Amino acid sequence: MDRLGEDDPREIGGYRLLGRLGAGGMGRVYLARTPGHRRVALKVVHPHLAGEEGFRSRFAREAQAARLVSGAFTASVLDADPEAEVPWLATEYLPGPTLRQAVTAGGPLRGKELRGLAAALAEALAGIHEAGLVHRDLKPGNVVLAADGPRVIDFGIAKALDTVEATHTARGFGTLAYVSPEQAMGGSATAPSDVFSLGSVLVFAATGEPPFGTAPQAAVIHRIVDREPDLGRVEEGLREPLAALLAKDPAQRPTARASVRSLGGAPELVRWEQGGPVERMVADSERETGLLAEPSQERSALDTGVGVSGDGASADRSAGEEGSAGRGRRRRTVLLGGGALAVAASVAVAATVTLGDAPESDATEPEYPEFTLSVLEPVEANPLDVAFEEEVVRGISLSGEVFAWVPPEEMEPVHFVSLPSALQVHTFGNNRSRETPRRLAVADSPWYWGTVYEDGSSLVNRSADNDPALSSGIDDEGYTAVALDSGGHRPVVGTGDGTFGPSFGGDGPQYVHRNPNGLRVPTEVDAVAVDREGEYVASAADLGDDNNIRVVSLEEDDPSAGQNLYVSPEQVREAEALPTGEGPDGTPGGSGRVSDTDEGVTAVAVGPDGGAVVFAIGTAVFRWNTGDDTAEPLPRATGDGAVDSVAISPDGTLAAASGPEGAVNVWHAPSGQRVATMAKPEGPAPLAFTEDGGALRTVDAENVFTEWDVSDLL
Repeated sequence: MDRLGEDDPREIGGYRLLGRLGAGGMGRVYLARTPGHRRVALKVVHPHLAGEEGFRSRFAREAQAARLVSGAFTASVLDADPEAEVPWLATEYLPGPTLRQAVTAGGPLRGKELRGLAAALAEALAGIHEAGLVHRDLKPGNVVLAADGPRVIDFGIAKALDTVEATHTARGFGTLAYVSPEQAMGGSATAPSDVFSLGSVLVFAATGEPPFGTAPQAAVIHRIVDREPDLGRVEEGLREPLAALLAKDPAQRPTARASVRSLGGAPELVRWEQGGPVERMVADSERETGLLAEPSQERSALDTGVGVSGDGASADRSAGEEGSAGRGRRRRTVLLGGGALAVAASVAVAATVTLGDAPESDATEPEYPEFTLSVLEPVEANPLDVAFEEEVVRGISLSGEVFAWVPPEEMEPVHFVSLPSALQVHTFGNNRSRETPRRLAVADSPWYWGTVYEDGSSLVNRSADNDPALSSGIDDEGYTAVALDSGGHRPVVGTGDGTFGPSFGGDGPQYVHRNPNGLRVPTEVDAVAVDREGEYVASAADLGDDNNIRVVSLEEDDPSAGQNLYVSPEQVREAEALPTGEGPDGTPGGSGRVSDTDEGVTAVAVGPDGGAVVFAIGTAVFRWNTGDDTAEPLPRATGDGAVDSVAISPDGTLAAASGPEGAVNVWHAPSGQRVATMAKPEGPAPLAFTEDGGALRTVDAENVFTEWDVSDLL
């Protein structure tokens, strides 16, 4: 939800606009208020679309028909003006998450919630059909979970936008994962098509995944047309009625009205589990909407960046050991389905009626296309002519030019290979006689590396002009993590007392980890990362109650400078429990894999200009846009285990992660969409994007150098 911009009107058709809820290819959606102070969602069509031949007449017919739809489980169409200079439609405003958001954040629905939802949506669809309408695009994003039950939205102008959508979005038949076989084959949407979509939506509600997957596009169409859905994870009492809804032959599907009976009859209302995810998200949405509609001290706190806790109490961030401890510091939280106020802003936006392709998340977010998921095969997979055991300590440079390893034993040298040729192994003395290595970092030249040892000492080795003789080495106590930029010019370390920076005990700045109240916490730094240019550092430490991730410009000389994110163990477990997607071997997605450890951050990477950070805790991977107050968990493949390596492409558009178990995953970093998944053998496989961002490289536990082409994913 966003404030009105300079180009936004303040009043339309007698409705006072309060804020912008969303924007998409079809137009904008505003939160508005009637003269009687009733809140509505006001959809305004883009002027150039209103000029399409026949649009206004179709809009008028569909809006009039939509106003005839009544029932407890549809969003009422209240008003419309097809002849206005810019046509608009006013609908009932519904604070609450979409079904898509609720399931993504809180997991599949169960028991009474699921059964009530199923019958209510069938009742809503029956009412739409009995008014002479066809929805055409029934999907989880077009179902809002309000306080007193679900509502089906966006049926008021479906047909009016149909021709426009086909022209402007190449998507004239609904959202692919939820369309019927006849729509997938290019046929028209009918009432039986809506029934099939209803079945697909209910499978998503029950399992967290649509019944035929989401990608690749051609495979989804094939499954919808030719394969039967796998209903094995659906509750037993719902399998038979959902199978009937998903019949391939439209004539064999029940009507929406008959479906109401087969699904147990429409309830008077649907009650969400007390204290459960849906109820919490609804409450957060209502509260955020109220803050926008009725400005208050709390709203001012949000707008000015002062932290506000989940119960509305202002959090004092100025306390600290030093007078300047409060500068540049804001508490940031992970965006999940809990009660944090950060969640409320997102939920309130998505809860409203959307317009065409309007986004279902925060209106301040840019719009991104829906990317397909690719299963990538290596363009190169060459066994290295080297021998090392799985237990070696590994490192790969930020551009994937050099891979290095050292055995976890005393007095062992460091070994390097240049990628992708790997024709020669370079071996250098580790200059260490009493301790075993713990962490290894390497630059794009094999003569630059950093090592952290089990006793807390650290060593940075540098050599000029490819001279294998060591030109420098620094040996200081207390180090727990190490990282190098691409050129090897900016070594960064973390320590056992919560400090980190580019200095090995010299006069350089030392940044510190602090708790949300600004107090320094003497704790071990779990991971550090530096960007390719050596300008920004990210550090992670476990503060006991939270993991703290910090990003600092290395030009800063203030030890308290930078930006903070705090992640609680509960938020990590919620992220781990989110449904997973299809694996690279075609294994369908399932429930998330919750780790049984409370360890801290295992891997971190920082993007260009410090604008984004990707980090892993347990089996969950998060993306933090450092300009926002939230981090979002990234979707994973089924079977993924704990993550030990993450990477960001040079331009910051792609992120990748891998671990000893499961697949390699690649995401479009700005939108958080998973765009590729790749199989690999079990064991560690550190990742790096090449300098041009067109390839992803690793050397896996079987000593195989692998490169995947990622240049055409977006």
